[in-house]
Amino acid sequence: MGLAECKGSRLSRLEAAYADAEWSEVEGLAKALGVTAHWLAGLEEVPAPVAVPAATVLFEPTAPPVPAAPVATPAAVIVPVPETGPHPDLAALERSAHRSDYDFRQHLAAALARARAKLHEAGLPAADWKHWRLVERTAVDQLRRCT
Repeated sequence: MGLAECKGSRLSRLEAAYADAEWSEVEGLAKALGVTAHWLAGLEEVPAPVAVPAATVLFEPTAPPVPAAPVATPAAVIVPVPETGPHPDLAALERSAHRSDYDFRQHLAAALARARAKLHEAGLPAADWKHWRLVERTAVDQLRRCT
C-alpha cells in the first residue's frame, strides 16, 4: 500500500509511533518529501537528491482564501500611580494632654489602618513606603503603651 492509499487514521498512528510503516509507505513518504526511502529509513547518512515530479493537488478549495486578520498591537498597561499626598505628622501620633484614652486609641487605630492600606498599594515610591512603615510602627508602639 502506497502513501496515497493510506487513511488518515493510519498516518496518525504512524506519526505517533503507534505503528510501524510498511516499506511502500516509506517510499511514498520519501517521494513526497524529495528524499530517498533509504535515507528516510535511516539506512543512508546523507540524503540523496531525488527528482520530484510536479506537485499534485490533493484537494481543490471550494471557497476563496480568507484574508488574514490584521495583528492588533497590545495596548499599553497603565498602572495607576498612587497619590502620595501629605504624610501624616508623626507628632500627631504622640499622646497629648487634651485627648482622652478612648479618643487617642481611636486616632491611633485610624492612623494604623491608613498606614497599612498605603503599605499595600502597588507602585508606592520607596521613600513614601518607608514613611508609612514608620507611621505603622509608631502607631503600634503607642497602642501597646495605652493598654
